[in-house]
Amino acid sequence: MVVLISGIPYVISIWRGRSTPNRVTWFVWASVGLLIAFTYHDLEGKAGFVLTVVGAAYQIFIALLSIKYGSGGVSVLDRTCFALVVLTSLLWWATQSSFYPYVFAVIIDLFAVIPTFSKAYHHPKSEDLLAWTICMVGVFLSVLAIRDWSFTEALFPLYAFFVELTVVLLLLRGNLSLRSK
Repeated sequence: MVVLISGIPYVISIWRGRSTPNRVTWFVWASVGLLIAFTYHDLEGKAGFVLTVVGAAYQIFIALLSIKYGSGGVSVLDRTCFALVVLTSLLWWATQSSFYPYVFAVIIDLFAVIPTFSKAYHHPKSEDLLAWTICMVGVFLSVLAIRDWSFTEALFPLYAFFVELTVVLLLLRGNLSLRSK
């Protein structure tokens, strides 16, 4: 639930104009988040299931907020990520197997975060460090909750932790370099 709490300062920061979520990242994350939640459930994932469901709901909400308050447009990377989301969904439907779409969705999710990594690096003040840090802690707690260290059980929580950690480190680096100027 810590991940859900992280959304509160982020939403406030968006409404106050201090954070500008990247539209592409959040819309791809929302689409992929739903796919990951469904496939993770089908694969009988336990420790990270709440993380995937809460994450998907949060991603949908931020994606909707990004329409008015966000930044970013439709690049080749953006269109490619959306096409991969559709392809992965079709793969899941056609094969009736959740394993490959689950893994593929995590890979697509990684491509979707590239615009946010770039924005956190170049414009660290456009993201809320507190929100990303709280989310990172929440995801880390999900990693600690893993009891069955199988590939499918651990993949998404570990991946999500490293994404959150990367954004936090980029924001810290950016904020420190801005203070030294």
